[in-house]
Amino acid sequence: MLRQTLTIQLFYLTLLASSALGAINTNPNFIAKTAQSKASKPKPYPFKQTTRVEILKRQKKKSLRVRRSVPSNVPGPADVSPTTDDSVTYYFFHRGVGAYETDDNPSNDSDWAPPATTTISGSEAAEDAVQSCADFSWDQGYFAFQVYYRRSTDQWTCTSYIFAYKGDQSSSAYFNLKDDDVTLAYGYQQNWDENN
Repeated sequence: MLRQTLTIQLFYLTLLASSALGAINTNPNFIAKTAQSKASKPKPYPFKQTTRVEILKRQKKKSLRVRRSVPSNVPGPADVSPTTDDSVTYYFFHRGVGAYETDDNPSNDSDWAPPATTTISGSEAAEDAVQSCADFSWDQGYFAFQVYYRRSTDQWTCTSYIFAYKGDQSSSAYFNLKDDDVTLAYGYQQNWDENN
């Protein structure tokens, strides 16, 4: 009797499973619609072939963008000569951050020749700003200068000093005007040879 009951229950179970499987729709269109409703696919779009002219236009557009050079903490050139007279040399003596040189320095040693100041575009690299300042100083007839970059104005400031008397050389100690806006400062001056 137990055997008959088990057989009947197994038969009912098989019948139930087959009817459940028969209820599943095997139509491919129905399966595809169900899959799309669960996760929608992005619509395909054709890729456009880029022409050489379009690439060149893009490159030209990129090159026209202004790129500002950021001052670096790498020391400037060891020495620099004005572009108009390469027999003259301004020697590097200072590099610093957060301060610039006071006008009360040994190179500013004459009442008849006050410091001369100009500004240089912040887009110039440090070496170019130093060169521009050397040219400006030599054109003024001055023999020492400082050049520093101010973040707020995005400009280099070049201040030239006469440095007229032997022994009145400046040093890093005179770069004592604290200013957090100054991100880079250089000092240059000519050397007085003891034989002169």
